[in-house]
Amino acid sequence: AMVPLNHATATLKDFEQLAITLEQEFGRLDGLVHCAAHFKGFSRLEDLDPREWLDTLQINLTAPYALTRLCLPALKRSGRASVVHVLDRAERTTAFRAAYGVAQAATQEMIRSWASEWADQEGLRINGFDPGPMRTELRARGYPGESSSHIAPPENAVARLLWLLGDDSAQVNGRIFCADDPV
Repeated sequence: AMVPLNHATATLKDFEQLAITLEQEFGRLDGLVHCAAHFKGFSRLEDLDPREWLDTLQINLTAPYALTRLCLPALKRSGRASVVHVLDRAERTTAFRAAYGVAQAATQEMIRSWASEWADQEGLRINGFDPGPMRTELRARGYPGESSSHIAPPENAVARLLWLLGDDSAQVNGRIFCADDPV
């Protein structure tokens, strides 16, 4: 099922209603992929508008936390649930990544925290996946002069995402994968 939800304007009540609807319609939730992202461009922290800080953290960090937390009962009922965060680790540098970089780093810590807390709960896991550069509108905002002909399309990330959601990765918890990492 796909449910459109604007993470920028969604309230806690909206997230709660989504979790209730999923439980009522399906009874359980086998997988959750957090792939919504917000990024306007590279900036120094001191130049970042505070509204942009709030929007970026809401979409990239707070919304995925709230959805995971509120869907937790349905995820636990699955007995084989997988939560996956699509990340942009960009460990090369942290300068000019502003709120987006802070949200990405915090998401990695959140993955590690959930994974540690869920370690003794069989059938519940969380991982991250950094697909690397992808030919998306988001990337074009950060690299407007870059030729995208050599950049992989987003479809290339699907196989790894399906693996992280599926039974073949059932014992994997708390890991962050890159596109070229062996499974």
